Amino acid sequence: MSKITEIENAIIQLGPGEFQKFCDTFLSQKHYGKITGLGMKSGTLKTTIGNPDTYFRKENGKYICVAYTAQQSDIFKKLKEDIEKCLDPEKTKLPIEEIDEIICCHTSSNLLAGDDHKLHKLCEEKNIKLTIFGVDEIAQQIYRYYPMIAKDFFGISADTNQIMYINEFVSLYDSNEMAAPLDTIFHGRKEELSNLIEAIRENSVVIVHGSAGTGKTRIALEAIRRFSSEDEYRLLCVKNNNQPIYEDLIAKIDQPGSYLLFVDDANELSGLAQIIQYITRDKDEYSVKVVLTVRDYAKEPVFLIANKYTVPKMFSLLQFSDNDIKEFLNINMGITNDLYVDQIIKIAEGNPRIAYMTGKIAKDTQSLSAVNDASQVYEQYYSNVVGLKLGKDRELCLTAGILALVNAVFLDRMEYLENLLELSIISEQRFKDCIYRLSQMEVVEIHKDQVAAISDQCLSNYMLYFVFFKEKLLPFSEVLYVGYKYFKQGVIRSIKTLFNIFSEESLCEYIADEVKKVWNRYEKEKEQCFDDFVLTFHTFRPEQAFLIAAEKIQKIQKCDYTDEVIDFKKSETLSDDNIVGLLSGYSYSSHIETAVELLIEYVSKSVKTAIAGFNFLKNAYGIDQNSYRYQFYNEKAICNVLLKYADNNIFVLSFILETMKEYLKFEFSPAEMGRGNTFRFYHLKIDDTEGVKEYRELCWKIITNLSVYEELKTKIEDFLKYYAVSVRKADESQVVVDDKKHIDLIMNSLRINKVRKALILRDLYYGWSRQNIEYMRDEDVFASREWKLLTILDDDFIYSEMEYEDFQNQREINIQKFASEISIEEIPGLIKMAVCIADEAQFEHSKDKCYTIAHSLGEIAKEFCNDSEKTKMMINAVMENSETLEIYPGVMMTSLFKTMSAKELFDLINAKDYIYKNKWKFYYFELIPEEMVDEYIFNELITYLKDDSDKDIKSSSWRKLRFLDKFVIFDKDIYITASKIIFAKREYSRFIVEMYFTLLFDEHWYTPKEVLEIYNDNLKLLRDIYFFMLCNDNMVDLKGTFLLYFLHIEKEWIDDFANHVADNINSERDHDNYRYMALWRADEYLEYYDCIFKKLANSETYISEWRLTNLFKSILFYGNKDELIKNRQEAWIMHIIEENAMSDSVIIIFEALSEADIVLRKKALLLFLSINDDYELFKKIPLDPSHWEGNAGEIVFQLTKRIDFLESLISELKGVKYLRHVKRIRDRIEMWKSTIKEEELRAICRKLYQ
Repeated sequence: MSKITEIENAIIQLGPGEFQKFCDTFLSQKHYGKITGLGMKSGTLKTTIGNPDTYFRKENGKYICVAYTAQQSDIFKKLKEDIEKCLDPEKTKLPIEEIDEIICCHTSSNLLAGDDHKLHKLCEEKNIKLTIFGVDEIAQQIYRYYPMIAKDFFGISADTNQIMYINEFVSLYDSNEMAAPLDTIFHGRKEELSNLIEAIRENSVVIVHGSAGTGKTRIALEAIRRFSSEDEYRLLCVKNNNQPIYEDLIAKIDQPGSYLLFVDDANELSGLAQIIQYITRDKDEYSVKVVLTVRDYAKEPVFLIANKYTVPKMFSLLQFSDNDIKEFLNINMGITNDLYVDQIIKIAEGNPRIAYMTGKIAKDTQSLSAVNDASQVYEQYYSNVVGLKLGKDRELCLTAGILALVNAVFLDRMEYLENLLELSIISEQRFKDCIYRLSQMEVVEIHKDQVAAISDQCLSNYMLYFVFFKEKLLPFSEVLYVGYKYFKQGVIRSIKTLFNIFSEESLCEYIADEVKKVWNRYEKEKEQCFDDFVLTFHTFRPEQAFLIAAEKIQKIQKCDYTDEVIDFKKSETLSDDNIVGLLSGYSYSSHIETAVELLIEYVSKSVKTAIAGFNFLKNAYGIDQNSYRYQFYNEKAICNVLLKYADNNIFVLSFILETMKEYLKFEFSPAEMGRGNTFRFYHLKIDDTEGVKEYRELCWKIITNLSVYEELKTKIEDFLKYYAVSVRKADESQVVVDDKKHIDLIMNSLRINKVRKALILRDLYYGWSRQNIEYMRDEDVFASREWKLLTILDDDFIYSEMEYEDFQNQREINIQKFASEISIEEIPGLIKMAVCIADEAQFEHSKDKCYTIAHSLGEIAKEFCNDSEKTKMMINAVMENSETLEIYPGVMMTSLFKTMSAKELFDLINAKDYIYKNKWKFYYFELIPEEMVDEYIFNELITYLKDDSDKDIKSSSWRKLRFLDKFVIFDKDIYITASKIIFAKREYSRFIVEMYFTLLFDEHWYTPKEVLEIYNDNLKLLRDIYFFMLCNDNMVDLKGTFLLYFLHIEKEWIDDFANHVADNINSERDHDNYRYMALWRADEYLEYYDCIFKKLANSETYISEWRLTNLFKSILFYGNKDELIKNRQEAWIMHIIEENAMSDSVIIIFEALSEADIVLRKKALLLFLSINDDYELFKKIPLDPSHWEGNAGEIVFQLTKRIDFLESLISELKGVKYLRHVKRIRDRIEMWKSTIKEEELRAICRKLYQ
């Protein structure tokens, strides 16, 4: 009997109530709308009077009336009565126009075609659709589309139940309580989802692979749902149950159309090939796509099966990130409390299933302690694996435990496990056998047949707990004793895992006791790694660790303070960093105070220890997200220790002040290590809590105590300025209010210079105003003459509450008014006061006001341009007070040239010694009008140029040589004369030489032709200057414009340029690339590059090989997007190979070509071999690039391309003379294949060890 006949008979045997329930289920699968049954008593199979028997309300608000009958005789009459009842508003209480459709289901085989026609005619007259399902049609559809109904109602398996619709698949999957449900809101992973949908659209087969618990099934379902709705594909899901699948496929895909087949855990399906081959079905009638999920370790066999029919798209899915888990908990479970979320993230290890289970426990218990210990979740989740599969098999359990301990094992490199296996009483071969058994159970994944690891990180965590604590199959002290020496990171990570995830008290006590046993044993045996062990586990024995730290600190030599600036922004790395390491790890414990006391001893030694100590305290005990949880316990404990400090060691005092500066900030950006070598960054703002009040109160007491130290006076003022600026960013004004009383007290007690005090108060008042905090303004501090002058000279517009342009306009008016009102006698006082203000206004990490004040004084000087006496007074005053402010004298000089002779003005600026005298004299010669130049001034110029007063100048604007044009009348070769003098200065200041000559080779100031004419009588000097500038300033003649012109006039320049390239090859000179491009564009490029090549090939100067290679890479390939340059580069390569094929110098070219385009490399190599088949030279020629980089996939791709290139060479090399050449190439191919395998294994290990 066929399955369809079996189903038909079963339907006919149903009673009226059973038939109605069966049909309700059948029709509800068709998604007509919301179903309501009237013809049956709820919870029973007894029919009642209802009209209709069932109805559906559609999304458009219309109704579908349904009538059922199991009557066999007079079926036409029965159906007609049922339809008429549905059309009777008195019986249905529903207007006829509200009915869209009537459905009749019956079990009779006696409905004639004519009767069927009459029934449809009856409904058509009312504009209502009629659908009649007889027993034949129902059976056909149940068999084809809804086999689960046949199984549920009749126990008939219409198929193997391996192919189902998506809702059936989800229901089946979610019936497993151990799985994270699929029927959840999909959130996050937007980019991955979009990429996966696009991959499905563009490929016939997509393989979604990743490690266990990465959410492969969930994202694949979301992708196929969205794709099928957009592209109208019929979805079918496949779930293996170890039965043949071919007949199911034929039944499900019997009609032409578009199908999307989804196969979960594809490696488990024996009939996978039968599914994938459907993509090759008649393309005119069928469009079939297949999406597969598979774990990473099993992806290769799946890929090979798919690859027989098409090239499958491999779609790698990484583990859920911490943020993904956080969003999952929020969207699907409503869990947002950070305490719960952070612990669930730790337990879940990126596994959404574990996250779901842990979240469920958290919601059910509403207790944080319930999720602090993961053992309940893990035992529930892994009971089948550990309890049933591993059972009491000690060797299997120990094998799993060891794998969890070391994370991954190379099956052919297990020497480092020898001692541990001996301890476990397991031979190496037996250990491998157990790994293979665990692999068959899917507890272990074996990657590339060589690297074994537990398939699920959460299971790995649980095996640590189960093997080494719950069952104690080995004393953990023995494991630690061996493991710390041979796989240190593994045991450290394991202990952290046990403490972080399984926090039950008995476990913590057990691990602590075991660690102490190893401590004692290492110490007694004087084990070499004892110091390292103590550093790792010092928190298990705080007192002993503190004694060791104290002894080490005592041995550090103490340095005297020498007014050296202590820059706490620096990062000091000291050889004794392990000392402060012994002081870490005591957060929220009573030992923190002892740790800080020892830290103070450490800090007291030197500037470097002070900086290193502060950076340690900031990182180890800085304010972070836990500070609020524990009411700032750490900060209060640290402050209490610092408050008691009574010595006057400047290193310690500075350290304490910097710590208070850090603690009194209003916002913080702490970071912590997340999973998989990631960082989690936070942004915290200080809120008004009791803990905040308490710790900040202590901070201010410490600041108050520090303020009595005279040596800290400037630092305290710098801190107050820093704090004052930060007030405006505070998020909670009450915190600022609480701080204010301390600020007021300190400001009133300190003897602060009036300008500095005014600057601090201005920022405080501005910040308090922004926070709407009332304050009493100290008007006296803003009434001083210095402050009023500063407000004129300064440009801090933010305090003005004006728009920037309006402020600048008003400032200009104020300066003009001030300049017009100042008397000549007041000018010296003005400059002195400005210098004093500039000195006093300097705060650490604040804007430098010297430039602003100097610029404003220049603006005042500009207002004096028509008053020579004021200008002269100004210039004298500036010369006498020029230590702090560098004021540009150009405006004053230009003014005085109008009223003074050239000699008088020169004598004026030359009469006194002042710091900027050399610069001012240059401005004099630059600005003097040409008509005022005489022989006296010319002689003074020569004297000035010969003077070495410029030797200490470290900053300067460029000194444009155009001013020499004014002196040509006295020396037609003035450029050559001056250049000789200036060029000689390179012996003591290359900087000043650059300042003079930079603009000589700038087209904005000189043309190449003009420069050549100027130096025509001494071209050697010009060449010397040009190449000196090229060596010292990469930007000079960047585009090679001057070089090309000089080469066009005098070909000898190429020899000098070649020498320049050779002499500077060992330094980074990326800007030369632009000049190389210029040479490629020259018609004589072959001649130029032959010269450069010859020079480099024959250079006696040491040239590092890789630099030479890199240089030729730049020469040969920079700018090759330009078609002309690219063609010329290739032409020169072939030319130089032909010219040098018999010489070792050709190796240089091939080293540069090693990373070039494959076609070009092959062409060049074959050209060489056609000229010279000498194997001895050939074996020196590199066949591959010298390096590779990128992630594992990129590296494998690069190495594969190398193999492709080498294989392409073999087909070109025929005959006996090339036998050794081919052998070398084949050896390289084998080497790279081996390297690929090794790299793949390394990549697997890197991933596993994250």
